[in-house]
Amino acid sequence: MRICPLGVGCRRKMARIFRDRKINKEIQKVSLREGADISRFYAPLRGYIHTFLNGKMHGLLIIGDAGLGKSFMVLQELNAAGLKLWDDYAVINGYSTPLAFYRILFQNRNQIIVLDDADTILNNKMIVGMLKNILWSNTTERVVSYNTSARTYLPARFVFKGKVIIILNQLPKKNKNLEALYSRMLVYKNFFSYEEKMQILEEIASLPYGNLSHEERMKVLEHVKKVTSPATKNLNIRSLLKAFELYSFNKDSWKPLVEKIFLEV
Repeated sequence: MRICPLGVGCRRKMARIFRDRKINKEIQKVSLREGADISRFYAPLRGYIHTFLNGKMHGLLIIGDAGLGKSFMVLQELNAAGLKLWDDYAVINGYSTPLAFYRILFQNRNQIIVLDDADTILNNKMIVGMLKNILWSNTTERVVSYNTSARTYLPARFVFKGKVIIILNQLPKKNKNLEALYSRMLVYKNFFSYEEKMQILEEIASLPYGNLSHEERMKVLEHVKKVTSPATKNLNIRSLLKAFELYSFNKDSWKPLVEKIFLEV
């Protein structure tokens, strides 16, 4: 039985990684349902993932809107390729110290590592340095090293034979160290237009949700259209499902509650 590589609090961290599973199921249902397909919006991303999995590049950087399916598409493509979580790939979410990150690299040195919401990780120069070493080498081996006085079973250096996918909502501020990292990777960047976001939400709203009728879901979506604009920052699938939830339990006073979702910073 494989030990979860996230160490202490692993189950809690895994729960956070898949906290949007309900949303992912909605996306999957839409993708599979005849006449309701959002996969066309992600065709270029799927092409990049396919190239990454089968080609010689060791890194893939994905940047795009939050809450619109980046992570889901990555996991779906990995699963479609016959890869299994923790056996063939690991998903790491959130903050990590350099030592903890080195441990993750060592424990998954022959696998694909998915760094989801990796903005905070890239703020650490030591971690960025490790990533640069494992993504590109002038020799035949990609060697990463880490020296620490802490008592640990980890070797001072090892050969990394896996690959890395980094998923971001936006690029950190201009940084030469990060630019050197990006140059070692395939880079996919896409931000949907307001119209495209609405088309995705229309597809999601076309599916059953709880006890809401099609008419009720469309009513909520129409109100979302009225209270949002191209300047709305958090217009995404998560926000629409929150709106459905608020409508479900507040049918006499749902409009101001839904509007508040899109006023959140």
